[in-house]
Amino acid sequence: MKQKYFREVFNFNKQDRHGLLLLFVFLIITIIFNLFVNFLFKKDSKNYDFSDFDEKVRKYKDAGKNSFANTREEKNITTKPSVLFFFNPNTISENDLVKLGMNTFQIQNLIKYREKGGIFYQPEDVRKIYGIDDNLFNKLKPYIKIELETIEYNNNNNDSEKIEIMELNSVKFTEFKKIDQISPLITQRIIKYRNLLGGFYSLTQLYEVYDIDTFTVELLTDCFYIDTTLIQKININNATYNELLDIPYLTKYHVDAIFNYKKNNKKFKSKKDLINYNLLDKNTFEKASHYIDLQ
Repeated sequence: MKQKYFREVFNFNKQDRHGLLLLFVFLIITIIFNLFVNFLFKKDSKNYDFSDFDEKVRKYKDAGKNSFANTREEKNITTKPSVLFFFNPNTISENDLVKLGMNTFQIQNLIKYREKGGIFYQPEDVRKIYGIDDNLFNKLKPYIKIELETIEYNNNNNDSEKIEIMELNSVKFTEFKKIDQISPLITQRIIKYRNLLGGFYSLTQLYEVYDIDTFTVELLTDCFYIDTTLIQKININNATYNELLDIPYLTKYHVDAIFNYKKNNKKFKSKKDLINYNLLDKNTFEKASHYIDLQ
């Protein structure tokens, strides 16, 4: 009875035997493949020591920090207490600059500027020296006295000749002829823009003249200085709407804001009220304030 039962259970026909054979072959292949993969990608249990590498990285970072710190210290050298006196930045010596309270970094930049042919035409030019901040400049500004009558001008032939330094806000059309490289057309545009503004407060405004190039501006900065007392200013407390429109750098939006404030409030007590009451942005104020008066 049992033999008959097992015979019926394990009695496979030809098709069943082929299926079992294929299954057996598949299992063998799977086992061999797994053994091969495990052998090929066997993980190395060895532990690597990265302590030397980490130490080198730490030393590299520390060296970078020390270098940065040293650079900052060079730019912020502690100076002796300053002694204020009148001086001409075009001629002052290094020792006198130290007495004024400048550090080594600031002095070197000022001297390099002069050695490269740079000239200070107005006190504000000193502020452009890299390293001189607002605090130092505001302290020195009342003592800056620049006397510019003539300077030595080196032409392309290295022949030194003296040319007259002229005041830009009062110079006449015919006086521009003293500068050979300036055409009558550029001269006309400069004077026209000067009259439109009411006067220049900085030589950098020459870049705003229509179709003027950098070479011409650099040439003019060697030939002119600016007297800001000649600028035509407008009293915003008494000005009409149309007169406010004449203030350089102000848009109609700015004028509307100022005029509406005047109608609803008292007079301006300070120019900075224009910023404090959000009537002008800082950039516009810095330019337009030179043409604004309160009295």
